[in-house]
Amino acid sequence: MRLVLILLVLAAAGAARADALTPAEAREEVALVRRAMDYAYPGFGRFAERAEFDAALDAIAADPPADSDAMYAALAGAAARLKDSHLVMQPASAITRRARRAAVYAPWRCDIRNGRLFATEVTAAAQAAGLAPGDEVLSVDGVAAADYLAAARALVAQDGDNDRARDAQLCGGGGDFSGSDLDHYSAMLFPSAADQALTVRTGEGAERAVSAPRITLDGLIDAFGGAWAERGASARRDILYLPLSAEAAYLRVGSFQTGPDGPRILSRAFEDMFARGTRALILDLRGNGGGSSLMALTLLRYLAEERVQLITLAQAAAEDFAPIADIAAMTDERLLEPGLFAPFAGGGWRAHGPEFDGMLAPHPPLQPGFRGDLYVLIDPLTDSNAALVAARLKRWGAGTLIGEMTGGSAQGPVGGMFAFVALPHSGHSLRIPLLRQYAQSAGDPGHGVAPDIEMRPELADLAAGRDPVLTRALSLARIQMAGPAPVRPGTGRSAPLLAPLGPAEIPDR
Repeated sequence: MRLVLILLVLAAAGAARADALTPAEAREEVALVRRAMDYAYPGFGRFAERAEFDAALDAIAADPPADSDAMYAALAGAAARLKDSHLVMQPASAITRRARRAAVYAPWRCDIRNGRLFATEVTAAAQAAGLAPGDEVLSVDGVAAADYLAAARALVAQDGDNDRARDAQLCGGGGDFSGSDLDHYSAMLFPSAADQALTVRTGEGAERAVSAPRITLDGLIDAFGGAWAERGASARRDILYLPLSAEAAYLRVGSFQTGPDGPRILSRAFEDMFARGTRALILDLRGNGGGSSLMALTLLRYLAEERVQLITLAQAAAEDFAPIADIAAMTDERLLEPGLFAPFAGGGWRAHGPEFDGMLAPHPPLQPGFRGDLYVLIDPLTDSNAALVAARLKRWGAGTLIGEMTGGSAQGPVGGMFAFVALPHSGHSLRIPLLRQYAQSAGDPGHGVAPDIEMRPELADLAAGRDPVLTRALSLARIQMAGPAPVRPGTGRSAPLLAPLGPAEIPDR
């Protein structure tokens, strides 16, 4: 109840800068969401029960939000109750424009530990104002840090009951929104003055007040690196291949949303490893929120010794989605006609046919494949198809997983194809995943893939940009670095990832 009151108070505070909604308009949008979800969503009961979502929609209809920002927060909170990272409210263009142009971003990056909020990186202006990396943030603009986090956490779309992943999504970058989820949601929940007022506690225990200027998205990227920009389809940005020595290599795949260049770059990387006689590979999947099934399958096929099947079953809630075509746009027009789905003995409909061969059909290994020592780096932002890759590698015993439990479920996401329900008055839309996927992975579907070696960087590591997880992998692979410790990708610091080696282009062979 306390959280509900917090959200209502904060939404009211932001009403002056949002487009007004009448009660009838808000209820009409709730009815559209309910109709679309009732017909199209196959994930009820997977991570949470339908009754929780229905109760949230009933509450919105009973006390309709008065403006578009409050409507967004209410519907995002309702969707978050189903604990599905692919079921996401997408903001109206007015909110997106505001986020891109206005100084609404916090001038510091964060980490959450045991419910406490810490600054890990800060802008020069914030540091001059008295905020230092490692300081604990006790309040933000007069709101206690615990309430500040609770209000935003209630809106985060995250698979299952992985609270660590939920907190990582709040502070992490590279998800569905520019900046972190905390940047995205707090800009709507909280009034945003030009300066952000903080109460902080130093490492020595002293408390002090700090007032630091908020920054724009461009300022965020300049200060903390391009990982904070909205994720896009750029294979050259998301794939980094570095030969580390004559016998070892590092391959970072930061996203599977790489477009057609992704598989080609992977092919060149594995060809180069084969030519060099690479015996040890560090595969970095941290921060990879998923994307193309083809890209995930391609990566697995280079690491497999037998035929690979990404998932074993994909279920839909309906035979086709023409009945909601008047309110929802589809990612594939074939969803509007019968033929993609066949009746399933367990109830509902299953995907079948050549359109789904990429995810459902067994595929032979690709050559030249890698058969040496494999070290896979994972974290709570490893989601969706990236988590499926980690799960499959663990099932095979193909490598050593290092880091933290993935955010994505080990048994597969609800995703694959999507419907987008446009809300006519607020301008928001709801992205509904249409395929409930099942992989050959044991474990609780509400949790991710557990590492073989659990490691989480300390606050001091984050503040300094050090990467102890990668350092551990280098040690296990018996790779000796002749220079400074590795710097984590995306920190925005001037040192390259593996400073002693320098950048390496993938050669044409």
